[in-house]
Amino acid sequence: MTQIEYKRITANSAEEIASLYASYNGAKEFLYIPQKTEIENTLNSEKACYIGSYADGKLVGIGKIARLGKPYPFFIAPKWDDNSNQYGISGMLVSSQYRGKGIAKGLVDNMLKFAKDNNANGVYADCDFRNVQNMTVLNSLLGGCVGFTDGSKGAKDEQTMYLTFYKSFSNKTSSETIDTLDLNIPANNSNVNLSSLSRSFLRAFAKTAPVSQNKVEYANGYNVINIIDTPINIKNINIFMEGEKIFSTQKDLSPLNKEQTKQKIENIKKLFTIKLHNDDKMPNFVYLSRKLAQKKSR
Repeated sequence: MTQIEYKRITANSAEEIASLYASYNGAKEFLYIPQKTEIENTLNSEKACYIGSYADGKLVGIGKIARLGKPYPFFIAPKWDDNSNQYGISGMLVSSQYRGKGIAKGLVDNMLKFAKDNNANGVYADCDFRNVQNMTVLNSLLGGCVGFTDGSKGAKDEQTMYLTFYKSFSNKTSSETIDTLDLNIPANNSNVNLSSLSRSFLRAFAKTAPVSQNKVEYANGYNVINIIDTPINIKNINIFMEGEKIFSTQKDLSPLNKEQTKQKIENIKKLFTIKLHNDDKMPNFVYLSRKLAQKKSR
């Protein structure tokens, strides 16, 4: 069995990091890929680092943890927590042949440790609402979803909805547990109006607790950050399309028969073919369908 080792990546590893990011062939909206100069700056920073996962000495997974600047256009800490000394996770990637082995959890655990060692008040991460893989991981490992960022007026390549996940180190208030958050989206292949989608998401979050809205401007536009006002742990996120549940972060432990597997894949196709402002179709769902087939064969 291959042993996975986690460690902070050293300053002379920029090429190795760039090579791993270059192997990514998914949607550009799903992963921020840094330029080499940014990689080098992070490697030499005291308040940021890359955590790597290594299999037999080879870099097979990576994630960046960094102290957030102010103002930060994608996150503001909830009212019930301290907005100072916040950290953010980004650029998390695991090589395709090493997925499904718990590496993402190991990366997140080590990034949280780095932030905590630097006296962070909390750690945030987000993902495109169509990125069902990251949504499941982040909802499980960071303690739940606390809101979303409306990027409809943001930079050209960042115009989407980002679900926000947050882990607090400083808040001592006990949180209320909400079993499910139901998000409704338009039919597949439709040209989704992001403003309408934002209102739909806001209504869903407002059913759980009051929501604060904050407009944050940056170089190429502005985002509206929507954060729940009270400590809430949302255990599960469901996505509905025209009244039909097509995705859930809750793991289905029951075996899938052939027809169920086919239907699950068709549902994922619907989500991946949603178009925002005439964008191209989202890329294929080979990885997800492969995982479903593996699950069926067990």
